[in-house]
Amino acid sequence: MIANSAYKAYKNTLANTTDDRLNIIAIMYDGALSFAVKTKEAIENKSILDKVYAVERLNAILLALRNVLDVKNYPEAGKFLESIYDFLLLQTLKANLNNNIEEMEVVIRYLQQMSEVWNKDVLKK
Repeated sequence: MIANSAYKAYKNTLANTTDDRLNIIAIMYDGALSFAVKTKEAIENKSILDKVYAVERLNAILLALRNVLDVKNYPEAGKFLESIYDFLLLQTLKANLNNNIEEMEVVIRYLQQMSEVWNKDVLKK
């Protein structure tokens, strides 16, 4: 009896794992976008501490998104997304070093589009 219910719980966990992972990616995109906007606002307001905090969080999310790519099973898509994440990391670095709002707006636009595509095409929202 206990083994049967444990098996059902395990089976449900496996069935939900893919959906959970897909939702986690959507949450990460939302978080990255939020911190990109906060970085832009901190640059506008000349708030160094807020900018440092937002950039650190944004970079952490972008690196996490890059690191979970399944390049072995999806080499073409994986390499493409790797290059986008690398570009976003570089743009964030340049925006941070130069206090450049326009460079940060590029990051924001990319993240908005990536989030929209993910929600629409992957999550079917």
